[in-house]
Amino acid sequence: IEIAANVSDDFSVSSVRANISWPNGSTDIVTLTLNTGTKYNVSYGLTSELGYNNITIIATDSAGNINRTEKTSFNSTLVGCGTVTNNITMDQDITALTGKTCFNIRANNLILDCKGYVINSTATTLAGIINDTSGFDNITIKNCFISTRSTSGYAINLSSGANNNLVINNTVRTIYGFALGVTGENNNITNNTFNSSWTGTVFTLAQIVDQNNTLSYNSFSWRGSGSNYMIKFDRANFSTFVGNNITASGSAAPLDICTISPCSSLTVYHNYIAAVSGIAISGSTSFNNSNISFNNIRMSSTGSGVGISTPSGTSHNIFEKNNITVDNGAQV
Repeated sequence: IEIAANVSDDFSVSSVRANISWPNGSTDIVTLTLNTGTKYNVSYGLTSELGYNNITIIATDSAGNINRTEKTSFNSTLVGCGTVTNNITMDQDITALTGKTCFNIRANNLILDCKGYVINSTATTLAGIINDTSGFDNITIKNCFISTRSTSGYAINLSSGANNNLVINNTVRTIYGFALGVTGENNNITNNTFNSSWTGTVFTLAQIVDQNNTLSYNSFSWRGSGSNYMIKFDRANFSTFVGNNITASGSAAPLDICTISPCSSLTVYHNYIAAVSGIAISGSTSFNNSNISFNNIRMSSTGSGVGISTPSGTSHNIFEKNNITVDNGAQV
Protein backbone atom coordinates (compact mmCIF):
# COMPACT_ATOMS: atom_id res chain seq x y z
CA ILE A 1 0.00 0.00 0.00
CA GLU A 2 1.00 3.65 -0.27
CA ILE A 3 1.32 5.69 2.91
CA ALA A 4 1.28 9.40 2.02
CA ALA A 5 0.94 12.78 3.74
CA ASN A 6 0.99 16.39 2.63
CA VAL A 7 3.48 18.21 4.89
CA SER A 8 4.54 21.85 4.75
CA ASP A 9 6.44 24.23 7.05
CA ASP A 10 7.11 27.98 7.17
CA PHE A 11 10.83 27.26 6.82
CA SER A 12 11.67 23.68 5.87
CA VAL A 13 10.68 20.08 6.62
CA SER A 14 13.39 17.94 8.13
CA SER A 15 11.72 14.49 8.16
CA VAL A 16 8.40 12.73 7.80
CA ARG A 17 7.82 9.33 9.34
CA ALA A 18 4.89 6.97 9.87
CA ASN A 19 4.43 4.97 13.08
CA ILE A 20 2.37 1.88 12.19
CA SER A 21 0.69 -0.18 14.93
CA TRP A 22 -0.11 -3.69 13.71
CA PRO A 23 -3.19 -5.68 14.84
CA ASN A 24 -1.06 -7.85 17.14
CA GLY A 25 0.32 -4.81 19.03
CA SER A 26 3.71 -4.65 17.30
CA THR A 27 4.87 -1.36 15.79
CA ASP A 28 6.92 -0.31 12.80
CA ILE A 29 8.35 3.12 11.87
CA VAL A 30 9.05 3.98 8.24
CA THR A 31 10.39 7.14 6.60
CA LEU A 32 8.40 8.97 3.93
CA THR A 33 10.32 10.75 1.17
CA LEU A 34 9.35 13.86 -0.78
CA ASN A 35 7.51 12.90 -3.93
CA THR A 36 6.29 16.18 -5.42
CA GLY A 37 5.18 19.51 -4.00
CA THR A 38 4.29 18.86 -0.36
CA LYS A 39 3.51 15.16 -0.79
CA TYR A 40 5.65 12.65 1.10
CA ASN A 41 5.06 8.94 0.59
CA VAL A 42 6.38 5.39 0.98
CA SER A 43 5.36 1.99 -0.37
CA TYR A 44 4.62 -0.34 2.54
CA GLY A 45 4.39 -4.11 2.25
CA LEU A 46 1.55 -5.76 4.13
CA THR A 47 2.34 -8.31 6.81
CA SER A 48 0.47 -11.57 7.40
CA GLU A 49 -1.33 -9.93 10.32
CA LEU A 50 -4.98 -9.43 9.44
CA GLY A 51 -7.05 -6.56 10.83
CA TYR A 52 -6.80 -2.81 11.44
CA ASN A 53 -3.42 -1.04 11.34
CA ASN A 54 -3.23 2.41 12.94
CA ILE A 55 -0.87 5.05 11.49
CA THR A 56 0.47 8.18 13.14
CA ILE A 57 2.29 10.67 10.88
CA ILE A 58 5.31 12.26 12.61
CA ALA A 59 6.58 15.43 10.91
CA THR A 60 9.68 17.28 12.12
CA ASP A 61 10.90 20.65 10.86
CA SER A 62 14.47 21.95 10.73
CA ALA A 63 14.04 23.69 14.09
CA GLY A 64 13.19 20.40 15.79
CA ASN A 65 9.45 21.04 16.14
CA ILE A 66 7.39 17.84 15.93
CA ASN A 67 3.79 17.40 14.83
CA ARG A 68 2.19 13.99 15.47
CA THR A 69 -1.49 14.93 15.45
CA GLU A 70 -2.42 13.39 12.08
CA LYS A 71 -3.68 9.82 12.29
CA THR A 72 -5.23 7.35 9.90
CA SER A 73 -5.67 3.59 9.54
CA PHE A 74 -6.08 0.78 7.04
CA ASN A 75 -7.59 -2.68 7.25
CA SER A 76 -5.57 -5.71 6.16
CA THR A 77 -8.31 -7.83 4.64
CA LEU A 78 -8.01 -11.27 3.19
CA VAL A 79 -6.11 -11.77 -0.01
CA GLY A 80 -4.86 -15.13 1.23
CA CYS A 81 -4.01 -17.02 4.39
CA GLY A 82 -2.32 -15.54 7.44
CA THR A 83 -2.01 -15.20 11.20
CA VAL A 84 -5.27 -14.26 12.92
CA THR A 85 -5.12 -11.92 15.93
CA ASN A 86 -8.36 -9.98 15.33
CA ASN A 87 -11.85 -10.66 14.05
CA ILE A 88 -11.74 -11.73 10.40
CA THR A 89 -14.49 -11.77 7.77
CA MET A 90 -13.61 -13.43 4.48
CA ASP A 91 -14.55 -11.69 1.24
CA GLN A 92 -13.38 -14.24 -1.34
CA ASP A 93 -12.37 -17.87 -1.87
CA ILE A 94 -8.75 -18.65 -1.01
CA THR A 95 -6.32 -21.52 -1.57
CA ALA A 96 -3.75 -22.52 1.04
CA LEU A 97 -0.15 -22.87 -0.07
CA THR A 98 1.00 -26.45 -0.55
CA GLY A 99 1.67 -28.06 2.81
CA LYS A 100 0.84 -24.88 4.74
CA THR A 101 -1.83 -24.05 7.31
CA CYS A 102 -4.17 -21.34 6.09
CA PHE A 103 -5.20 -19.59 9.32
CA ASN A 104 -3.09 -19.72 12.49
CA ILE A 105 -5.09 -18.34 15.41
CA ARG A 106 -2.87 -16.40 17.81
CA ALA A 107 -5.22 -14.54 20.18
CA ASN A 108 -8.19 -15.11 22.48
CA ASN A 109 -11.72 -13.78 21.98
CA LEU A 110 -11.99 -13.50 18.22
CA ILE A 111 -14.32 -14.48 15.37
CA LEU A 112 -13.31 -16.06 12.06
CA ASP A 113 -16.31 -15.73 9.75
CA CYS A 114 -15.79 -17.23 6.30
CA LYS A 115 -19.18 -15.94 5.07
CA GLY A 116 -19.63 -19.13 3.04
CA TYR A 117 -16.41 -18.69 1.05
CA VAL A 118 -14.14 -21.64 0.28
CA ILE A 119 -10.78 -22.48 1.81
CA ASN A 120 -9.16 -25.02 -0.46
CA SER A 121 -6.06 -27.15 0.09
CA THR A 122 -4.75 -29.85 -2.23
CA ALA A 123 -1.86 -30.89 0.03
CA THR A 124 -1.91 -34.35 1.63
CA THR A 125 0.48 -33.38 4.43
CA LEU A 126 -0.26 -30.36 6.62
CA ALA A 127 -0.97 -29.47 10.24
CA GLY A 128 -4.49 -28.23 9.53
CA ILE A 129 -6.44 -25.62 7.58
CA ILE A 130 -7.65 -23.58 10.57
CA ASN A 131 -5.36 -24.04 13.55
CA ASP A 132 -5.76 -23.05 17.16
CA THR A 133 -2.81 -25.16 18.28
CA SER A 134 -1.55 -22.88 21.07
CA GLY A 135 -4.62 -23.17 23.28
CA PHE A 136 -6.34 -19.84 22.60
CA ASP A 137 -9.86 -19.58 24.04
CA ASN A 138 -13.25 -18.09 23.16
CA ILE A 139 -12.77 -18.47 19.42
CA THR A 140 -15.70 -18.65 16.99
CA ILE A 141 -15.17 -20.37 13.64
CA LYS A 142 -18.25 -20.10 11.45
CA ASN A 143 -19.66 -20.24 7.91
CA CYS A 144 -16.53 -21.84 6.39
CA PHE A 145 -16.48 -24.24 3.45
CA ILE A 146 -13.25 -26.23 3.66
CA SER A 147 -11.98 -28.68 1.06
CA THR A 148 -8.90 -30.76 1.92
CA ARG A 149 -7.02 -33.92 0.96
CA SER A 150 -4.93 -34.15 4.13
CA THR A 151 -3.81 -37.48 5.55
CA SER A 152 -2.07 -36.03 8.60
CA GLY A 153 -3.83 -32.99 10.06
CA TYR A 154 -7.38 -32.01 10.96
CA ALA A 155 -9.01 -29.33 8.82
CA ILE A 156 -10.26 -27.56 11.96
CA ASN A 157 -7.78 -28.17 14.75
CA LEU A 158 -8.40 -26.93 18.31
CA SER A 159 -5.66 -28.25 20.59
CA SER A 160 -3.26 -27.60 23.48
CA GLY A 161 -6.13 -26.84 25.83
CA ALA A 162 -8.25 -24.68 23.55
CA ASN A 163 -11.37 -24.06 25.67
CA ASN A 164 -14.75 -22.35 25.34
CA ASN A 165 -14.72 -22.25 21.55
CA LEU A 166 -17.63 -22.35 19.11
CA VAL A 167 -17.48 -24.14 15.74
CA ILE A 168 -20.77 -23.51 13.95
CA ASN A 169 -22.31 -23.77 10.49
CA ASN A 170 -19.19 -25.01 8.69
CA THR A 171 -18.84 -27.58 5.92
CA VAL A 172 -15.68 -29.67 5.75
CA ARG A 173 -15.22 -31.99 2.80
CA THR A 174 -12.24 -34.30 3.01
CA ILE A 175 -10.96 -37.19 0.97
CA TYR A 176 -9.35 -39.33 3.68
CA GLY A 177 -10.83 -38.06 6.96
CA PHE A 178 -9.23 -35.61 9.42
CA ALA A 179 -12.04 -33.04 9.43
CA LEU A 180 -12.15 -32.03 13.12
CA GLY A 181 -9.79 -32.40 16.06
CA VAL A 182 -10.49 -31.00 19.55
CA THR A 183 -8.21 -31.14 22.60
CA GLY A 184 -9.78 -28.85 25.18
CA GLU A 185 -12.92 -28.40 27.26
CA ASN A 186 -16.24 -26.53 27.05
CA ASN A 187 -16.18 -26.44 23.26
CA ASN A 188 -19.43 -26.34 21.28
CA ILE A 189 -19.48 -28.02 17.87
CA THR A 190 -22.89 -27.42 16.33
CA ASN A 191 -24.71 -27.45 12.97
CA ASN A 192 -21.68 -28.46 10.90
CA THR A 193 -21.29 -30.91 8.02
CA PHE A 194 -18.27 -33.24 7.94
CA ASN A 195 -17.83 -35.49 4.94
CA SER A 196 -15.24 -37.98 3.68
CA SER A 197 -15.59 -39.30 0.14
CA TRP A 198 -12.86 -41.99 0.04
CA THR A 199 -14.08 -45.57 -0.36
CA GLY A 200 -10.86 -47.24 0.81
CA THR A 201 -9.24 -47.26 4.23
CA VAL A 202 -9.89 -43.89 5.89
CA PHE A 203 -8.71 -42.03 8.95
CA THR A 204 -10.89 -40.79 11.80
CA LEU A 205 -13.20 -38.03 10.60
CA ALA A 206 -13.60 -36.28 13.98
CA GLN A 207 -11.80 -36.81 17.28
CA ILE A 208 -12.73 -35.15 20.57
CA VAL A 209 -10.06 -35.88 23.17
CA ASP A 210 -11.12 -34.01 26.30
CA GLN A 211 -14.21 -33.89 28.49
CA ASN A 212 -17.09 -31.45 28.89
CA ASN A 213 -17.66 -30.80 25.18
CA THR A 214 -20.87 -30.61 23.16
CA LEU A 215 -21.49 -31.96 19.65
CA SER A 216 -25.00 -31.11 18.52
CA TYR A 217 -26.97 -31.23 15.26
CA ASN A 218 -23.99 -32.02 13.07
CA SER A 219 -23.96 -34.22 9.98
CA PHE A 220 -21.19 -36.80 9.59
CA SER A 221 -20.84 -39.02 6.53
CA TRP A 222 -18.22 -41.27 5.01
CA ARG A 223 -17.87 -44.20 2.67
CA GLY A 224 -14.66 -45.73 3.98
CA SER A 225 -13.46 -49.03 5.34
CA GLY A 226 -10.82 -50.09 7.85
CA SER A 227 -10.45 -50.22 11.62
CA ASN A 228 -10.75 -46.50 12.35
CA TYR A 229 -14.00 -45.16 13.77
CA MET A 230 -15.68 -42.24 12.04
CA ILE A 231 -16.01 -40.31 15.32
CA LYS A 232 -13.96 -40.84 18.48
CA PHE A 233 -15.00 -39.26 21.76
CA ASP A 234 -12.07 -40.18 24.00
CA ARG A 235 -12.37 -38.57 27.44
CA ALA A 236 -16.10 -37.93 27.30
CA ASN A 237 -17.03 -37.13 30.90
CA PHE A 238 -19.77 -34.50 31.24
CA SER A 239 -20.08 -34.27 27.45
CA THR A 240 -23.18 -34.10 25.26
CA PHE A 241 -23.73 -35.75 21.89
CA VAL A 242 -27.21 -34.80 20.70
CA GLY A 243 -29.20 -34.52 17.47
CA ASN A 244 -26.38 -35.60 15.16
CA ASN A 245 -26.88 -37.41 11.86
CA ILE A 246 -24.27 -40.10 11.14
CA THR A 247 -24.20 -42.15 7.95
CA ALA A 248 -21.46 -44.57 6.99
CA SER A 249 -21.95 -46.51 3.79
CA GLY A 250 -18.64 -48.37 4.07
CA SER A 251 -17.62 -51.12 6.47
CA ALA A 252 -15.98 -48.94 9.12
CA ALA A 253 -17.78 -48.32 12.42
CA PRO A 254 -19.36 -44.92 13.14
CA LEU A 255 -19.01 -43.92 16.80
CA ASP A 256 -16.57 -44.85 19.58
CA ILE A 257 -17.15 -43.18 22.95
CA CYS A 258 -15.19 -43.23 26.20
CA THR A 259 -11.97 -44.75 24.90
CA ILE A 260 -10.23 -43.42 28.03
CA SER A 261 -11.39 -44.60 31.46
CA PRO A 262 -13.16 -43.65 33.68
CA CYS A 263 -16.16 -42.23 31.87
CA SER A 264 -19.27 -40.77 33.47
CA SER A 265 -22.04 -38.19 33.17
CA LEU A 266 -22.27 -38.48 29.39
CA THR A 267 -25.45 -37.66 27.47
CA VAL A 268 -26.09 -39.29 24.07
CA TYR A 269 -29.60 -38.79 22.74
CA HIS A 270 -31.75 -38.10 19.68
CA ASN A 271 -28.98 -39.10 17.24
CA TYR A 272 -29.58 -40.88 13.94
CA ILE A 273 -26.99 -43.48 12.99
CA ALA A 274 -27.04 -45.52 9.77
CA ALA A 275 -24.00 -47.81 9.58
CA VAL A 276 -22.74 -51.34 10.20
CA SER A 277 -22.99 -50.72 13.94
CA GLY A 278 -24.20 -48.11 16.38
CA ILE A 279 -22.73 -46.70 19.58
CA ALA A 280 -19.62 -48.36 20.98
CA ILE A 281 -18.43 -47.57 24.49
CA SER A 282 -15.28 -49.55 24.03
CA GLY A 283 -12.22 -48.49 25.98
CA SER A 284 -13.61 -47.57 29.38
CA THR A 285 -13.71 -50.14 32.18
CA SER A 286 -15.85 -47.78 34.23
CA PHE A 287 -18.94 -46.30 32.57
CA ASN A 288 -21.39 -44.72 34.98
CA ASN A 289 -24.13 -42.12 35.51
CA SER A 290 -24.75 -41.56 31.81
CA ASN A 291 -27.83 -41.33 29.63
CA ILE A 292 -28.08 -42.99 26.20
CA SER A 293 -31.64 -42.57 25.03
CA PHE A 294 -33.96 -41.80 22.11
CA ASN A 295 -31.37 -42.70 19.48
CA ASN A 296 -32.41 -44.12 16.12
CA ILE A 297 -29.88 -46.71 14.93
CA ARG A 298 -30.26 -48.43 11.59
CA MET A 299 -27.76 -51.22 11.01
CA SER A 300 -26.89 -52.16 7.47
CA SER A 301 -26.23 -55.52 5.87
CA THR A 302 -22.61 -54.73 4.88
CA GLY A 303 -21.15 -56.30 8.02
CA SER A 304 -21.81 -57.33 11.60
CA GLY A 305 -22.00 -55.12 14.64
CA VAL A 306 -23.77 -54.13 17.82
CA GLY A 307 -26.41 -51.44 18.17
CA ILE A 308 -25.22 -50.24 21.59
CA SER A 309 -22.27 -51.88 23.32
CA THR A 310 -21.01 -51.18 26.83
CA PRO A 311 -18.05 -52.54 28.79
CA SER A 312 -17.98 -54.42 32.06
CA GLY A 313 -18.13 -52.07 35.02
CA THR A 314 -21.25 -50.35 33.71
CA SER A 315 -23.58 -48.98 36.38
CA HIS A 316 -26.17 -46.29 37.13
CA ASN A 317 -26.83 -45.51 33.48
CA ILE A 318 -30.07 -44.82 31.63
CA PHE A 319 -30.85 -46.59 28.35
CA GLU A 320 -34.33 -45.55 27.24
CA LYS A 321 -36.34 -45.76 24.03
CA ASN A 322 -33.48 -46.37 21.63
CA ASN A 323 -34.82 -47.63 18.31
CA ILE A 324 -32.50 -50.19 16.69
CA THR A 325 -33.48 -51.68 13.35
CA VAL A 326 -31.59 -54.18 11.23
CA ASP A 327 -31.56 -54.42 7.44
CA ASN A 328 -31.93 -57.83 5.84
CA GLY A 329 -28.76 -59.85 6.17
CA ALA A 330 -27.17 -57.85 8.96
CA GLN A 331 -25.72 -59.69 11.93
CA VAL A 332 -26.22 -58.28 15.41
